[in-house]
Amino acid sequence: MIYKNTVYWSDGFGEIHGYDFKTTQESLLAKVGDQLPADFFAPTAYDGRYLVYNTYTEARGYNVHAYDMKRKKDIAITDEVGSNTATDYDEDTVVYIEGGACGKLHAYDLKRRRDTLITETACGPAKISGNIVVWGYAAPGGSNIYGYDLRRNRQFDVATGDGFQEAPDIYENTVVWIQYGDIEGRSDVYMKNLRRGTETLLHSSSEYNMSWPSISKSYVVWGKNTVPHVAGIEGVDLKTHEVFEIQEQGPHQNGNMSPVIRKYRSLDGLANG
Repeated sequence: MIYKNTVYWSDGFGEIHGYDFKTTQESLLAKVGDQLPADFFAPTAYDGRYLVYNTYTEARGYNVHAYDMKRKKDIAITDEVGSNTATDYDEDTVVYIEGGACGKLHAYDLKRRRDTLITETACGPAKISGNIVVWGYAAPGGSNIYGYDLRRNRQFDVATGDGFQEAPDIYENTVVWIQYGDIEGRSDVYMKNLRRGTETLLHSSSEYNMSWPSISKSYVVWGKNTVPHVAGIEGVDLKTHEVFEIQEQGPHQNGNMSPVIRKYRSLDGLANG
């Protein structure tokens, strides 16, 4: 998770730590027994007030919670038997999927304590920026990307061409995604401005695969996979259109890298996970 100048992560032992790039200091954000319950599983997002996270028990499965740092109060967004997992958060709204990797997509407003069912058919991870939620779902011969305007209560198409359009991310009114499945075996990174309706091909390659793009105001970054179990990270400057390497190719467990960039004009705010 990224908030302002700090990257946060779970250490796997019930604690969430942060590293501030400006002060170069590490700190403890939250831990099991204080802010977090014993069934804490994984964090999703943090904005300085709310820490959004998932819980897990064998008896009940996965559920979505948020901890209010200001009021020192835990909020159970879901409390059911099954699978509910948060995938993103922005401006007091948590998006989560009920049912597993694919299922019903919800948006939960933390201020109003109000849950909105967006669609019965979505696959994660769904992403949110402001009042717009985007996600992917299967289509005949491939997969498509859809969006939902929470303010207008309206669903719309983002990318519904031939082949597979997957792994969307959104910043303000701009969506990026990976497209593949054409006869030339290419892997493409596309961007669409939802306000203008314009679509742009940012980068294309038939020599390697690209995965999990992430967008900020000035950059788009993605995973680059040249051969099995080897991967790195590339990016593109949205002003100059220059494609550049961030992390060179090296050993990786499955070849898929999922970099994250949030709201920064420079790469000072970049972290990979």
